[in-house]
Amino acid sequence: MSREDPLVITTRVAHAGHMDHWFRGYMVGKDLAGRATLAGLMGLGINGRRLTDDEAGMLDDIAVAWTSADPRIWPLKVSRLASSFGGTIQGIAAALLCMDCHVVGIWESSLATARWLGELRESLRDCAGDPERVAQAARDHLGNRRFIPGFGVPYRVEDERVPPMWRCLANRGRDRLPNVHLFEQVGDVVRRERGIGPNVTGLATAICLDLGFAPDEIGSLLIYLATPMIIANAHEGARQAPAVLQRLPDDRVRYIGPAPRVSPRARGADRGEGGAG
Repeated sequence: MSREDPLVITTRVAHAGHMDHWFRGYMVGKDLAGRATLAGLMGLGINGRRLTDDEAGMLDDIAVAWTSADPRIWPLKVSRLASSFGGTIQGIAAALLCMDCHVVGIWESSLATARWLGELRESLRDCAGDPERVAQAARDHLGNRRFIPGFGVPYRVEDERVPPMWRCLANRGRDRLPNVHLFEQVGDVVRRERGIGPNVTGLATAICLDLGFAPDEIGSLLIYLATPMIIANAHEGARQAPAVLQRLPDDRVRYIGPAPRVSPRARGADRGEGGAG
């Protein structure tokens, strides 16, 4: 019985060839060049399936509808702060690291949304077409959860990026696909019960599930779709390199906290009680 060599790492991603290179089972020059899009290539890289033109276009639609690049928005402000020292790459990296958290992070939020949608879909089985059963299952599933992944947006009732995404879905005839439709039905319940609407990460996650991506693949894909906002801010921030972000003026800083402690030795020195040098 043969065993895999623990010193050998296998890959299905790519292979460098002679005169052409393989990527996920396709030859780059022969099969992909002039045919694949950047969004389609990212999808292919993540799950190994070549998207149709319409599916890749849906990813482009998500990226455009998602765009809210104001540098005052977290984590874009972190990108500006890091890039202010003159490094575009540092600004990009800092923003990407901020994506890995529950509140503003795309990765954790998309994974949690995908998982509970899957649990809800599993509990409904053949009843997904019954609005009353769906509504009751959604209420039971939500229970007393304080935070509902995929819903709610800071400082406003509705996420203004969601309606354009719905329009794109309708234009492509993808607004009644299973996960998107279930997310819409749950959204009606959440709005009635909690007074909050869906956010852009929640809807984008449902779209990606209908595109065939697994829950643990979606975060990587959505972070990629958000990079135009990050790159734009990191690039401008590095060019400006504002000194005010590198060091705040002393008159703008106020310390709030306990007074500084003085050691007994320092107090003795102040009273002239210090020992001989």
